[in-house]
Parts: sequence; C-alpha cells; structure tokens
Amino acid sequence: MLRARLSCRRLLALAAIAACTWSCHAGPGPPPLPPGADPAFDRHLAELDTRYRFLFAGTSRIFAARMAGAEETLLLDLAKVEGSTNVSISGDPRLSPDRRWLLVSYHGDEMDPAGRRLLVLDVHSREVRPVRLPEDQDYEFDIGCYGDDELCHWIAPDRFVISYSYYPPGGGERKKFFAYDLADLSVWRELTFADVDPLISRWREGPKPKGPRQVVVDSYHNAEPLFDFEDQASHWDVVVDGHLARRTWNEVSALRWDEELALYTWHEYDARAGTSFVMDEAGRYRPWHRGRWIAKLPRT
Repeated sequence: MLRARLSCRRLLALAAIAACTWSCHAGPGPPPLPPGADPAFDRHLAELDTRYRFLFAGTSRIFAARMAGAEETLLLDLAKVEGSTNVSISGDPRLSPDRRWLLVSYHGDEMDPAGRRLLVLDVHSREVRPVRLPEDQDYEFDIGCYGDDELCHWIAPDRFVISYSYYPPGGGERKKFFAYDLADLSVWRELTFADVDPLISRWREGPKPKGPRQVVVDSYHNAEPLFDFEDQASHWDVVVDGHLARRTWNEVSALRWDEELALYTWHEYDARAGTSFVMDEAGRYRPWHRGRWIAKLPRT
C-alpha cells in the first residue's frame, strides 16, 4: 500500500511538472493586421505609398518596393555582378546624404579577407561602381560595419570612410581608416584616429528618436544561450506602453521610429533574408517586405 501511495505521488508530481512546463510555453501574440481590417491604418500606408519608394536589401539583392504589394524594381543582383551565387550583403547598406548613392559591402566567404568587396550603387540609374580596397597583409576590411568603431559611412554626398581591423596574436585590436571620393574610387587617403573620432562619436550616438510611445523588445530564452540554446523555445516580444503588440520566434532587430512615416520599423531574422515590419503608434502592425528596409526615397 505504501509503495502504491509513493508511486501515485510520483505520478502526481510528474504531472504537475509537465503542466507547469506546458504553461511556461509562450502562446501566440496578437496577429498582424490584415488589409481591410482597419481603414485608417490602410489609408495611412496608402498615402505614404504615393510619396515614397522604399529600398530593401535581401541576401544578395537590392530592390525598391512599394509600401504594399509585390517587389517593384530590382536595382542590384550581386550574383550577376560576381558571377556566383555564393555572395552575401554584409551589414546595412548606407545611402548618401543626397539620396543618390548606396554604399554596399559584401562577401563571398565571410572568413576569407580576399573575398570581401565594396561597391557604390546609383539608385536612380542602377550604375554599379566597384571600390578598389587597400591590400594589407594584417588588416582586414570591416565588412560587417556593426561595431561602434567600424566605419562604412558617408561623410559628404561625394565622400565616404571605411575601416580596417587587425587583431594581434597577443590580443587587442588595431584600426586603420580610409577616405574615398566618388571622383575616383581607385584611390584612397588614410586617416588618423583623431580625424575619424568625431565621426565615430556622431554615428555611435546618432539620431535615435524614441517615438511617441514606450516601445521595447524583450527576449526570452529557455536556457543559457551559450550552452543549450534552442531557437524554437525562445521568443521575442514587441511591447508598446506595457502591452504586448507582437510575439515572434524569430530574432527581432532594434525598433526605429521614422518621424516622416509616423511608423515604427523593424526586421525579423530567419534562415534567409528575413522580413521587415511596420507598426503605428497604436501598436497596429503588418509584415512589410522580405529583406531589410534600408531607406526611403521621395517619388518626386
């Protein structure tokens, strides 16, 4: 009898653990707003569509698209430029201040410094201009341009700066910076850190409008990411003024508020190019396009 009671208690304990585990699994969040569900939201997006076209980056392509609907215009296909499908855009392409030129870094084999490339794309004529990069035995072109001290930015409508990094065997990091002029992309001028430090500080701080709402992205992981990370059991929540707006099982980028669009935008990563989203200040959101949104261009 005692053994039976213990066995029953074990079963109850296991059932309780299973119930708790099941309850801890995150359920779906609010769904995207389908077209036609909110006329005011639809009118706002339609009005923006008459004023702008939008640039997106896929895995190896740059294209312009409308606010809604299918892809509009292919501007760059790196597979055709390089004659290979084993090529990927690195980091975020940068639009020049006059909104004409797009600075695009890319690579074939990300671990091979010789496979790192840079080009300038005319977003109006689709002219592609390769940039001749300095050759250095130790330093490598910072193709990602994600770090605070990595540069792949415009400093004027016709000039830009890139950075190189070197990681000595004993540890640490050393940097080199090079400036280019659109008049001749085969030559460069090396800059000192004193020259680029104000630029780094400016882009590190950058204009980061928070928008009219308190919007945060919370991530939840089932275990220590370094040891037992399971993508399917981890999720990301987009929270607007304390209320859940979206829950996704794809990693979410930082949200940006665009004052002219009056929209929040973000990108969700997946095995391919991911998807960009738009959301108004009320938390109404919708998938936008495959790929990362880069910039907007006035239709005029």
